[in-house]
Amino acid sequence: MKRNIIGFFSGVAYGVATAIPGISGGSVLVICGSYETVCKALSLDIKTIKENLFFLAVFAAGAAAGLVGLAHAIAYLLLHFQFATYMAIAVLICAGLPSVMKTGFKDRPVSPICLIPALLGYAAVITIFIFESLGLSGVGGEINLFALIACSAMAGITAIIPGVSGAFVLMVFGIYETTVAAVVNLDFGVIIPIGIGMLAGLIGGSRLITALLKRARQYVYSAIIGMIIGSALMLVISSLAQYG
Repeated sequence: MKRNIIGFFSGVAYGVATAIPGISGGSVLVICGSYETVCKALSLDIKTIKENLFFLAVFAAGAAAGLVGLAHAIAYLLLHFQFATYMAIAVLICAGLPSVMKTGFKDRPVSPICLIPALLGYAAVITIFIFESLGLSGVGGEINLFALIACSAMAGITAIIPGVSGAFVLMVFGIYETTVAAVVNLDFGVIIPIGIGMLAGLIGGSRLITALLKRARQYVYSAIIGMIIGSALMLVISSLAQYG
């Protein structure tokens, strides 16, 4: 009983963390002691699922409660205090850098070659920002279901990595506000494709990310760091251009 209660509140904490750019849901799972169980379940380990079925069910219920509850607060802040909210998000994104670096480079010192994937990650974010500014991203304006599924799948893949924020990835691709608004307004035309993408990313990506982190941990985290720096910079620049 105690373990299931912990599972529910671990889910709530994960849902809340997942909704905030710069806060890592994976790190929350590590802190709560649920990371290994959830990861194995997401990789469709049948034995783990059978042994922890009720725990996983209450965890999922808690995650949904945390995500939906916080979405209303974020929607209100974006509506009434958009500039201040984006500045706060930029600060949170940057504040997550030490955690990402500590997680990514805990086993060995940083190699100079890590600068290459970091620059590639940074360049990817800048490119996405330019495409979105020109209306070429396929996400802004009229909703593109394929783009929603693809972008949310990327967010799902990263949402399980300790130190990395899934909501940050949604922001990189320009669909963070769309996702929050859909959850608040129960717009299932948007929620369903995003949910499909997130679930596919979580399930399919858990094994992929695990393999990549085992083989090229430093390079993966270097690319993530480049994306974090690029997204925070572009968020500040776009907000200042719009409200400055």
